[in-house]
Amino acid sequence: DHIRIVTDTHGTDWDSVFTVRPAGEGTRLTLEMEARPHTVLARVMTPLIKGQLRKALESDLDAVKTFCE
Repeated sequence: DHIRIVTDTHGTDWDSVFTVRPAGEGTRLTLEMEARPHTVLARVMTPLIKGQLRKALESDLDAVKTFCE
């Protein structure tokens, strides 16, 4: 019902949990992501790319939805 992916890239630990749950007659896929920067550059850049990252993740989840349907 869930998968957790933890990666360390570009000076940041990315901890992502994808969860699948029943929702009415369908299924709900959710994503929770936590970014923990551990270099100076990552501490500066992570807040700056937050909006771009959100859009990219929404696009990825839309693609998963389309594929599953």
